[in-house]
Amino acid sequence: MSMKIFSIITAIFCALIFPAVAPAEPRLVPRVVACMPTVELLRKLKGAQEVQNAFGIGQNDSLVTIYRTKDRTSWSIVEHFPSGVSCMVAAGVDWQFINPFNFRVLPQLDEKKTQLEKTDGH
Repeated sequence: MSMKIFSIITAIFCALIFPAVAPAEPRLVPRVVACMPTVELLRKLKGAQEVQNAFGIGQNDSLVTIYRTKDRTSWSIVEHFPSGVSCMVAAGVDWQFINPFNFRVLPQLDEKKTQLEKTDGH
């Protein structure tokens, strides 16, 4: 059997065994966002014993805040709007802190820094 015929038979066999799979269409994931007056939402967070942990300025002058329980068993991310409405956009369990001094995402950057320091005479 010539190599060309063997290649054609192999291609047909693979096409039958491994049919072409189209890439999955991106889909929107349903998300529950609970919005209510800020005072009411803060009352619920207090009842769940969640306290403010961190915050930052979001879009449209909103204040995005992370709340968590002191024992870190639960957490919530809330977006507060100037209109007096706040929305809980995410919540979960087992909040973890990352120590930025021990957390190394890209060790190769440390190597590059060391090399630069050596060439700079540091």
